[in-house]
Amino acid sequence: MNCPTTTPQAPSTDLNAAVGDIFKVLAAENWARFYFAVDRDGQVFLDIPAERILAAEKNQPLLAEFLKEITAKPTDYETSQRVVGEFVFRNLEVSRYAPGILSQAFDSEAFKLENRLFAMWLTSHEAIMDERVRELDEWFEYYEGWRASEQVRRFAAGLAGSGNVEKPEQGGVH
Repeated sequence: MNCPTTTPQAPSTDLNAAVGDIFKVLAAENWARFYFAVDRDGQVFLDIPAERILAAEKNQPLLAEFLKEITAKPTDYETSQRVVGEFVFRNLEVSRYAPGILSQAFDSEAFKLENRLFAMWLTSHEAIMDERVRELDEWFEYYEGWRASEQVRRFAAGLAGSGNVEKPEQGGVH
């Protein structure tokens, strides 16, 4: 009989960690659509090259699994939301997070804020990201570097404090 030598860790109740994990899946889906969306007879499909998935597998094995699931499949806004949610719940609920934490994270102001900031980043950096296809890790490095800047942190704090993360004041943070 093989007995474990360590006590299994209880599922986390860390809402901020859950927001971060959900955001990574959402950002990976955005990366896939940004670079690998193709039109086939009027329907958009994700056609992620195998070498890009293998590159993601090195540092982001869970996200690589997600990319495998969504490649060669049709996508639209509703499908995008559905596949992200389904993947998150199937792979993170109970195994990593206590029941109910992921639902709370999806509904949280912190998640809304991160999505808003990500949309701002993507809009303001689209030309740079479009210069060449970047690996998923590089995509995250660019976003995290921007997100960690003093100007963005102040803006995010102000936005969070305003209670208006859905529609921030005019004026970008580039």
